[in-house]
Amino acid sequence: MHKNRINRLIKKMEENNLSHMIITDPYAIFYLLDRMISSGERALALYIHKDGDLKLLINELFPQEEIAGVDFIWYNDVEDGIEKLSKFIKDDDLIGIDKFWSAKFLLRLQEIFPDKKYINGSTIVDGVRRVKDEEEKI
Repeated sequence: MHKNRINRLIKKMEENNLSHMIITDPYAIFYLLDRMISSGERALALYIHKDGDLKLLINELFPQEEIAGVDFIWYNDVEDGIEKLSKFIKDDDLIGIDKFWSAKFLLRLQEIFPDKKYINGSTIVDGVRRVKDEEEKI
């Protein structure tokens, strides 16, 4: 896990009054966690809260070693992964969603939380990725 990158992302989230972020782009997840995961059509989501809480929603078909500092939310094909994720989403009303999340998953989250506001969080994630850290410059 790249804690410095996650901290930079959280700082940008706070600057934009954003409490939550759901990142689903496998390359952005790799950038933050140093773990490339390809889940096909199944839900894969990294949930980040401004307090530093990190959760990774992942299907049991894609076993991974645990990552220190990241809580894994495992689900299988007969479970509603988005509902499982929703149990960990905190009370703040504004959620950033990256531009790659499939509509079927976003719509399910909106059914669960119809009163929350959803924004494109990719501008924040992309902005952090645009500024290279020392490790990336090597």
